[in-house]
This record gives sequence, structure tokens and C-alpha cells, in this order.
Amino acid sequence: MNHPTGRFIAGRYRLLRRLGSGGMGRVWLAYDEQLATEVAVKEIAVPAGVATGDLAGRVERARSEARNAARLRGHPHVVTVYDVFELDGLPWIVMEYVPGALDLEAVVRAEGPLPSTQVARIGRAVLDALTAGHAAGILHRDVKPANILLAPGSSGDSYEKILLTDYGISVRPEAGDPRVTAVGGIVGTPGYLAPERCRGGEPTAAADLFSLGATLYFAAEGKGPFSRADEYGTMAALLFEEPPTMTRASWQLAEVVFGLLRKEPERRPTAASALADLAALADSGRSQVPLPPAPGTPAPGMPPPADAPSRRLRRPFVAALVAFAVLLVGGGTWLGVWGPGDRDKGKTGSGSWSSSPVRDVDAGYAYGRTVSLTSELIAGQCVTANWSGKKFKSLPELVESTCEEDHDAQVMALVEADSHEEAREAGAGKCAGKLSRLRAGLPRATVYPLLPTRGTVEANSGRASVACLMFIDVGVLSGDLGAFRREGAELELGTAGTGDCFDVKTEEGNPDEAWFLIDCDKPHMQQTVGWVATPKGMSYEGWEGEVTPLCLNRFGSAWVRDQAHEIQAWYALEGEFDDGARFALCALSRVDQKQLPAGPAEPVTGT
Repeated sequence: MNHPTGRFIAGRYRLLRRLGSGGMGRVWLAYDEQLATEVAVKEIAVPAGVATGDLAGRVERARSEARNAARLRGHPHVVTVYDVFELDGLPWIVMEYVPGALDLEAVVRAEGPLPSTQVARIGRAVLDALTAGHAAGILHRDVKPANILLAPGSSGDSYEKILLTDYGISVRPEAGDPRVTAVGGIVGTPGYLAPERCRGGEPTAAADLFSLGATLYFAAEGKGPFSRADEYGTMAALLFEEPPTMTRASWQLAEVVFGLLRKEPERRPTAASALADLAALADSGRSQVPLPPAPGTPAPGMPPPADAPSRRLRRPFVAALVAFAVLLVGGGTWLGVWGPGDRDKGKTGSGSWSSSPVRDVDAGYAYGRTVSLTSELIAGQCVTANWSGKKFKSLPELVESTCEEDHDAQVMALVEADSHEEAREAGAGKCAGKLSRLRAGLPRATVYPLLPTRGTVEANSGRASVACLMFIDVGVLSGDLGAFRREGAELELGTAGTGDCFDVKTEEGNPDEAWFLIDCDKPHMQQTVGWVATPKGMSYEGWEGEVTPLCLNRFGSAWVRDQAHEIQAWYALEGEFDDGARFALCALSRVDQKQLPAGPAEPVTGT
């Protein structure tokens, strides 16, 4: 593998490109020339004005804690720390590089709350890592969604690998970072810090468990259990309020989470007990629906009292009877399906999952009478959609279409399950995982999982196939998405993705320019580097004047290498802008409009 020349540090690491940055510093992809492998190198940031004595203490603490974390190298759920060195008076941490990794916070922000079995699988892995650390005398002290990485594995699951990172190795971040000093110089993240630590208590293994409980709550519900408008409100809720009822989690997961979130550390379950419960749920193959409380017991999703009966007294036949009674309400059988919900305005590729009712008694219809299709969808198929209610929160009536015609969505993948129950519980999360990278590279894209009816599953000898549809929220599609496109295909504003290379041509008889997809390994005219959204309240006239500067400000410093290159902006016509196409594609090109050389461009790594 050829590695571009970059800054050479510590006599062995050559920086290749920046992977990310924040208030705690910058993380680089580097090449370790001694071991001949790629690593991640974290450059610790220190705010201006820190006293020399304070800086020395923090540097030493970072060095010590990095070395402690290195003692866990080889653990399957810990990002291994290989080395720590000092440069210009500051520590740099050398860690395992995990290709394709996304942190749990980013995944939930983009895809919405995760199914309970998936949350339990994450909890089991992280708790296994914490337990190993505790046994070695190492406390994490900052368990939170942003410190849990999910990465692809050999099975093809985008989130198969689960890794805990950042064993307290950072110094105090710059002002404005969400990590703040709580009491007595203790650094932690509001909403995930244990109450006893907020009061100035020493960090303990039980405090790590509380932080894990808050993290699992976020993964299952899409928001933190103590999230408030500001840091002080969050701290007050953490100290004095119980977390809200969990409305999306199974009752088994809710009981584990609320046990971990008890205010008093001595009342929290042991790590071994919590690990056993999470493992049982993760291995169950499906998330069970919440149950109404038995007499004298708390409602599902609420913290049980100290003398609450064991969860093992809730027998399966009781669950089956209760579930059956609920299903008969209203004279029909209704099941929940995860469907994409509203997204934050002006943010590309963000979204959430919400529960929508799916009628499951319509014989002869592959996905129910509302959807109206009598045969199952196949990968690559295109459809138009008429929504029975609010878009993405109801079931659409789907009509088959050719992808060359205008259409609303395309089936990008099929997710197989062994039963209707497994499809119902895990289908949405698997669809989101399979399409996460494609969705992140498209503007205003939404993944919508479509479940087969129980009758369809039975007709297929128990095989359940969930259709993973991709919608572009604004306008209609003309052509294929993602891997279904072919070289030479014409692209439009909603179908071009980040990283795509294309040529710009004017066809005979048409004065408008058109884009045509080309393999990046061949010479090409432009390469998409990302998207920008319209600032709130901006008119189309203002957008026309500001769109190129916005693209340049966002991507210029990383992508424009010299005066021969520029960032070019592409955006919709005024009518499409008024209909909601308030975003622009930003592409790297040559100033003279000649072709870029073969090979995908990479951002500048810095010096």
C-alpha cells in the first residue's frame, strides 16, 4: 500500500489524514513505520491560559491513564492503546485504528433508537470491557454514547464490532465542550455522570455502571434519561429526579437499565448480575413487548422498589396472555413497525425511528392491504408512494414503477429473518445498519423498513424478508441510487452521493448541464465532497449569492490544494427550492474545468 508523505512524529508515525477533531483534540490516521500498520493517533488539546503546574499534572494524568488503558490490549471490546509519547510538552496517544467505525451517539442521532436486543448486545459488550478493566484496577470514568464505537464485521453487519474507547485519557477540554467540571475538579459528561460523583465522591466501579445505564437508556430511547435544556438543569435532574418511563424498550431491558440508574450506588446490581441479564436478552433473538404491571409491581420502564419481586417470576405464559389480549383490542391484529420519523431541519442525513401501526390480517397482500402490493419487493425495485397519514409515520400505498421513470423510493436491500417476530423487532435496525453509509452521503435521505405480513411469512415457510426502502425527502427520483447505478448513468441533485465522481456535459438540444456518473479510477471532471444546507430563513435570492461561499467555507481548507483547484456548488432551481430542496452539492473541480486525474481525491491531511 502506498502511503502519502506527511508529518513524521516520534520517530515512527507518519500522519496520513485527519479522522476527526473536537474540544479534546484531533485524531489522525497515521502509519506506524516500525510495525508497518495503520494506527489512530490522538493529539491532546489544551485550552489557552492553563497554568504550567496544572498542565504538567494533567499531562502526567493523561500519560498514566493511557498506560493503564494499554493494559487492556487484546480485549475484544476495548480500543487498544499501543503507545503514549510527548511532543511539544503534550501527550499523544497511539491507538488501534478501526476502519468504518461510528460512535453510538452518531448512530442513534442518524438512525434513531435501537431495538432492545441490539441495545442489550451493546450493553453486554461494554460491560464485559468495564468488568475486565475493574478487575485490573482501571476505572473508565466517562462511559457515554460517544465513547462506544460500532464497526463492520465479517458478517456484513455494519455494527457488529462493539468497542469501548477513551479511558479518561484526555485533559480538561476547551470551554464549550459538553464535558464539564462537576464538583471538586471532577471531569465528566452531564447526564452520564453518577450522582455520587457530582457530589464530589471518588470514582468507583458502581459509578461506571450508572454511566452505562444512562448510555443504554439513550440507545433505546433516543435521548438521555436526564437531558435538559442546559447543563445545570441536567445536573439537577441527575441528582434529584428519576428518569422518565422507557416507552420503546422491552420490559426486560428497562428493568436492567433502571437498576443501573439507581441513585444509591449500593442498590445498583453487581456487574455480574447485570451482565447475565443483558446476555440473556441479547441471546433471546427478539425484543419482547412491554407488559402491563402485575399487582403490586412497578410499571414497565419504571425503577423497581428495593423489595420488588424478581423479574424471573414473570412467566412466559403470562406474557403471552397479556400480549394476546392487547392484540385483540379494536377487533384486529395490530403490530408495531419501526418507521423513520421527523428529522431536524437543515441537517443532512439525520433522523429518528418512531412506532407506526401495521395491519397484519390482510390475506393476499405481501405487506398488508394499505400497502396494496400482492407480491414481495425485490432489491433494486422502484416504487411510488401515497401516504395514508403523516409521511414516514404511517403506511404508504406503494405502486411499482420503473426506475427510469419518476419515483419516490427504491428498495436498496432485503433483510432476512427467521420469523415474523424477528423481522418486527430487528428489521428496522438491520435496514438502518445496511444503508447507514449510503444514507449519510445523500441529502435528506430516509430509510423506511417495510415488514411482510404474518401470512406472507407463513406462506414462505417461516422466512421473513424486510424490504429496506430509501426515500429522498424532497422531490422525486429519476434513476437508481447507490450500488444500483451504472457508470454513465445521469445523476440529479438527490441521487449523487458524497464521493461520487462525475462528468458535466451539455446534451444536444438541451442547454442545461447534466451530470454523468464515472468511475473515480478514471479521469473525471468533478468529485462530490459533501453537502451544505440553507441557513434558516434565507431566501432563494440570498441562497444564490451565498451557496458557493458556503461550500468553500465548509470544504475549501480540506480539499483545495492549490490555485488550480476550486470547490463548485450545485443547487436546485427556485421552484424546487420553494418545495424544500434547500441544500447544495459541493464538488471538487479544476479551475480550468479540465478533468481531474484518475483516482479518488482525498482531503488535505495538514502539516
